[in-house]
Amino acid sequence: ILEPEAAKAFELKTGKILDDGEVWASDYDPSSYVSPDRVIKSSDGKIREAVEIKCLSSEKVLKIWWERRQMKEGQSDFIALPSNEYQAQVIKYFMVNDDLETLYWVVYTDLIPKLELQILKIRRFDIEALIEDAKAVEMMYLATLDRAEKILEEL
Repeated sequence: ILEPEAAKAFELKTGKILDDGEVWASDYDPSSYVSPDRVIKSSDGKIREAVEIKCLSSEKVLKIWWERRQMKEGQSDFIALPSNEYQAQVIKYFMVNDDLETLYWVVYTDLIPKLELQILKIRRFDIEALIEDAKAVEMMYLATLDRAEKILEEL
């Protein structure tokens, strides 16, 4: 319900023009995909920036705000994400779109004054090792599924 409002607030704050999201399927397996809420298209048509909008509970909004306040200068906003809920989703964006350089994780609320809009900027460069590790694990998993399918076909 609040997603369009959040997208507009992001545009006003950043000056970036958002287009509607689309489904991205990976080059290595079409069953590996993500669907960004909004994208920012480059002049060459490639999508190097995407936006994921989260309208979370007040508790989660405050937790993310607090985690970001505790960060040391130069640390990636990635570490402020609630780990078991969203970090895998963030990594998946970069796994599926090799052109993606920056994901803006937008946290929006209409319940907490002065915390209506938080923008976490997550850069590929900051989490490259995590992306490569996750991709390797997914590739092994997909290969195992492929082998299992072939065994079942032979039965």
